[in-house]
Amino acid sequence: MIITSFDRNHCRLVSARVIATLQPLAQELGVQIKAGRGSYRGGAFTLKLEVAVIQEGGQAATREATDFLRLAKYHGLDPEHLGATFTTGGNTYRITGWRTKARKRPVQSVRVDNGKLYVWPAARVVGLLA
Repeated sequence: MIITSFDRNHCRLVSARVIATLQPLAQELGVQIKAGRGSYRGGAFTLKLEVAVIQEGGQAATREATDFLRLAKYHGLDPEHLGATFTTGGNTYRITGWRTKARKRPVQSVRVDNGKLYVWPAARVVGLLA
């Protein structure tokens, strides 16, 4: 397949192939490599990559995780809550970080069963962890 111009599907394909190609390097270096946002126009595609160190607990030291460790105490959460799970609506979520630009729902989590990203108000998470 030769790409002559980029559309959303081509960008997703290239992004997935780039990440797959970089996985051996990530394992060799002990880091996590994820594709971030990208943009395309005609014949050009720009892709952001996030490279994070893997910490002792097995979690990546992402910007959001680092921000959670720094800011959680100001909102009724403990830094130890990073990686903690809580259940609501019959689903279990794991806390993965803090979104500094999100005023209403700064706590970032992933749903354990499908890996989808969810965000929460800090006060709600405090109540769910209690």
